[in-house]
Amino acid sequence: MKALENAIVKLELKRQLSIDLVVSREVFINGLKKQMKSELESPLISGFEIFSSDNTSFVGDITEDGFTLRSKRVAGKSVRHIAVAKGIIEENEKGLSVLIEINAFRGIYSCMLLLLIPLYVCLFLGSLYIGVVRLNLEALLSLIFILFHGAFMIGGPVFLLSKAARILDQNLEYIIKEIENNDSSKQEAL
Repeated sequence: MKALENAIVKLELKRQLSIDLVVSREVFINGLKKQMKSELESPLISGFEIFSSDNTSFVGDITEDGFTLRSKRVAGKSVRHIAVAKGIIEENEKGLSVLIEINAFRGIYSCMLLLLIPLYVCLFLGSLYIGVVRLNLEALLSLIFILFHGAFMIGGPVFLLSKAARILDQNLEYIIKEIENNDSSKQEAL
């Protein structure tokens, strides 16, 4: 299990982010609430989220101690909503420290990998055996197809999940910095 965790981190499906802010907890929570829609809907109804007309960027829940959020579903962008960010809000002498863990890997993907990897290994070894032992040229040529197909079937979802984690990371960092900048500009106006 530790090897799987290491692989998830190396493939950038799980990221950790730490941001220090010079705002109060109340300002940060209110600013994040403006960008977030509460996730009270059932999974069946949440499929209609792409037709929503509000200007929020995220869907999730926020408390005084932390938050859980994901990107809102948008038409044409199928995997952005998969990555989930869990954050812990801590106060320090300078202001706030927000520790965020972004995770795009779900348990269902480990099941998919446990099925696909042995399948492709068996296909590869079977074609190799038939090609070498029976001197079948078509079986040896099928090895190339099996390798490319396996790379796309396993690498494609990993690439999309990594991209979802990276996009959520960038969007969340931008929104948090924007909350800080809006508060500091209000402070200067006073």
